[in-house]
Amino acid sequence: HPRVVALAEVMNYPGVISCSRGILDKIRDARSFGRKIDGHAPLLSGQSLSAYVSAGIESDHECSVASEAMEKLRLGMKIMIREGTCAKNLSELVRIVNPVTSGHMMWCTDDRHPHDLLNIGHIDSIIVKAIREGLDPVTAVRMGTINPAVHFGLRDAGAIAPGKKADIVLFSDLENPVPEIVYAGG
Repeated sequence: HPRVVALAEVMNYPGVISCSRGILDKIRDARSFGRKIDGHAPLLSGQSLSAYVSAGIESDHECSVASEAMEKLRLGMKIMIREGTCAKNLSELVRIVNPVTSGHMMWCTDDRHPHDLLNIGHIDSIIVKAIREGLDPVTAVRMGTINPAVHFGLRDAGAIAPGKKADIVLFSDLENPVPEIVYAGG
């Protein structure tokens, strides 16, 4: 279906590593339709991680420590920094965001419960937290807008420009950001 942009959360990393026909067929089928292949491989490292990436896995949102994220970045993966309801990895991983890594990273609210989405927010809340943790505001916004749009090939999203769809969050103070107005594009 055209609205499907990725094969999400390839959790069966043991199957990928051992070349299980079923999971490799799913990856091949998704790739044949030009879809991204998103991973789910907590603490996978070394040769096993290299095998996983070699199978076509392009991203991961399960990193919980900086060294894990850096190893995956070095192998060419995109890192989705998760700030969900239970798993909160931003404070640990924001320290590796820099001009070299930031273009390969984005925010993610994996497993954020609906009541938290309503009360805390979505990507907007992660951007605010990242800025409060000291991340450059422009970098924080790019990681929630342009980076995921580019990663997923969403040519009509991710920027404020003619012909683009964008959600817009207005802050009056980037040093102490509080979303004042949110516009949902689309």
